[in-house]
Amino acid sequence: MKILRADCHEIDPRPEMSAIFVDGFYEHLSYFSKNREKLTKALAHSFELSQFFIAVKDDIVMAMAACNETKLPSIRLEKRQLSAHLGFIRGRLAYVALNKYMLNQPHPFQMRARTGSIEFVACAADYRGQGITHNLLSTIIDVTNCEDYVLEVMDSNKPAINLYKKLGFEEVNRKPAPKFSGFEFFVYMRHTKVNNKEQNGKDSKMPAKGEEKR
Repeated sequence: MKILRADCHEIDPRPEMSAIFVDGFYEHLSYFSKNREKLTKALAHSFELSQFFIAVKDDIVMAMAACNETKLPSIRLEKRQLSAHLGFIRGRLAYVALNKYMLNQPHPFQMRARTGSIEFVACAADYRGQGITHNLLSTIIDVTNCEDYVLEVMDSNKPAINLYKKLGFEEVNRKPAPKFSGFEFFVYMRHTKVNNKEQNGKDSKMPAKGEEKR
């Protein structure tokens, strides 16, 4: 298995990424179509590859996650593409609803400098339970130049929350979810990277530069 930035993959990974995305978020996407293939084709255009990392084996994309260090979205929807695959009305509805409720949720706290937003974490069904997502996120934290990492997760997604805790994320805030969303809160978590050079020879419990004391 290798982990690389999605725009460095020799083969365009967007169709496979879209299939993983649809499978992982089908509960929220199925309103616009019950046909997973249609959804996959409708969304394949939208991934900003420079912001995504993927776990790959034998040219098969097994898992994906974005690390967004900019103010630009890691997923950009096009009305024309959505309407071409979902129909004019459903395509327009998908564009408005996904942008409002899924893609552009602001964090309910001040974002620090050099913070990476971990987004759209998903693993293909055939590869779940093998530690691939853990390795993917751990690698993202190791190779990117951020000091802090934040993410948003549904309070009902206990396996994901437990995974993030194992990686060192801690809950910092909650925000009520929209009505009829199927869960109660968006949970926001933060992880502060420890600078190994600064920590060398020091007590491992001492906060690294920029890390909050708790």
